[in-house]
Amino acid sequence: MTVSEKGAQPKRQVTDTGELRLRQLGYKQELSRTLNTMVNFAVSYTIIGVLMGITGLYSLGFEYGGPVSVVWGWVVVSFFTLFIAASMAEICSSYPTAGGLYFWSYSLAGPKYGPLCSWLTGWFNYLGFVCGMAAIDHIGATIISTMVVLNTGTGLDGGYVASKEVTLAFLAGILVLQAIINSFHVNVLAFVEKAALYIEVGGLIIIVVTLFSVADRRQSAKYVFTHYEPAVDTGVHNSFYVFLLGMLMSSFTLLAYDAATHLTEETVGADWTSPVSIVSAVATAAVAGFIYILTLTFCIQDPATLLDPGNATAGLSAAAQIFYDVFDSAGKSPKGVIALLTIPLMASYFSGMSQLAATSRVLFAITRDKAIPFSGFLHWTHPKSKTPIVAVWVSAALAFCFALFSLKSYIAFTAVTSLSTIGSMTAYGIPIFLKQLFPHNFHPGPFNLGRFSPIVGWVAIIYIVFMVVVFCLPTYYPIDSNTLNYAPVTGGAVILVALFLWVIVARKRYLGPVRTLRAEDSKTDETYSGGNLYPEPVYKNEYSVHGKSAPVKPAEAA
Repeated sequence: MTVSEKGAQPKRQVTDTGELRLRQLGYKQELSRTLNTMVNFAVSYTIIGVLMGITGLYSLGFEYGGPVSVVWGWVVVSFFTLFIAASMAEICSSYPTAGGLYFWSYSLAGPKYGPLCSWLTGWFNYLGFVCGMAAIDHIGATIISTMVVLNTGTGLDGGYVASKEVTLAFLAGILVLQAIINSFHVNVLAFVEKAALYIEVGGLIIIVVTLFSVADRRQSAKYVFTHYEPAVDTGVHNSFYVFLLGMLMSSFTLLAYDAATHLTEETVGADWTSPVSIVSAVATAAVAGFIYILTLTFCIQDPATLLDPGNATAGLSAAAQIFYDVFDSAGKSPKGVIALLTIPLMASYFSGMSQLAATSRVLFAITRDKAIPFSGFLHWTHPKSKTPIVAVWVSAALAFCFALFSLKSYIAFTAVTSLSTIGSMTAYGIPIFLKQLFPHNFHPGPFNLGRFSPIVGWVAIIYIVFMVVVFCLPTYYPIDSNTLNYAPVTGGAVILVALFLWVIVARKRYLGPVRTLRAEDSKTDETYSGGNLYPEPVYKNEYSVHGKSAPVKPAEAA
């Protein structure tokens, strides 16, 4: 400990670069910074949920293009997602704060355009997370329904098929359990996330080995890599259009890896750890997902049964039907299928749990900056656990509201999946675009792309724009109230609400992120033995202190 210049208060020695950067950005340490590199990676990897996403949406991918869409769609999406992840990781390294994306947008756009850009980014980011939770837990609930069918006689022998309402009840139960875990100290979440990582990796190995060893027959490489199935009964006939729609499976699965950014204020060395977690999680998931997709596709016993509503799984899950056909062809009991399905079920639970953790941190950061009404209530954290409990339960409740779309129709709920993808990718794209537009406002952190940064950023932006347009297109023709893609309608409504609130209320009261620590406080309260890692000013012109603009001197910002 050293003594301050006045001799009144000792300075606390800061040993963590992430906390140092957080203070330079104007925030005091409110959350418990205890997560290590492994946990941060585990959060990003498990939230992607390879076993969850592919198991839950293999039906959708196979319906639109068959093996060509599920296999090559995954390759295409993985390739371009790495560009997005790398661009986001670079920004995260410079701005390691909870709710990172909307803070990034303000910082990169500057004080003139920053508030509006930040406002819109926050809305899209939170929308993507909430819809993602609804979709993830619906997948988990559907897996439970599939297990019930198989355990009560299969769809071929009068097994019990859960109604939409019962499936929704399963979903609600999963959400409550996830919220309970997220209400404890972050160390509990850390412990569960480590277990989840082992289950994801070990579970994939178990499924791959089991299916290949039990399967009575396997599809040829020609079928797996070149066979195209037209999207019958959808009204979509153009093969390229079909392929693009089939990419929703891959795009939804390879999403939400920004979770690492939202836990930066709880992660040690977050200005390096979190960026590395983002990129490595996407790369690992890309490889693991490709292995899982190849396993499922090679082990298809009868392609005609996969999407048949009268099959053994009552048409609930093409992936589960592959499991069943493999076991049935070898004369094995369906009980083995039920046991195997517990792995993607657990993956679904852990993915949703990570999603809820990240979602609540976004809401925590937004309410810290007084960006929405009732911010004081929503921002409340438990004094002992340092966990944003209110944000956790409010986020879970909103996810359940979006899950109600499932009561209307399968197509309507598919729009929630699309909306999750659209919201998240738009939130990713805004700060990446602003970094390209205002490069002078960006000051690289320890993780940076150097001269490749502009190229990687523009590739990411072009891909994001293209895919957002694709997921707004109709998935069924002719278009009526039952086949309408509600994603652009709902997304458009959210944008209108956000802009309306901005014009009426927010543009006057929300001037950007609210600093909870003044520059002079950072200067007198703490010292850091590692030297100044960020010599450039955090903001070139001004920062926001409790809703009011104030000039920043380079010495203060540094």
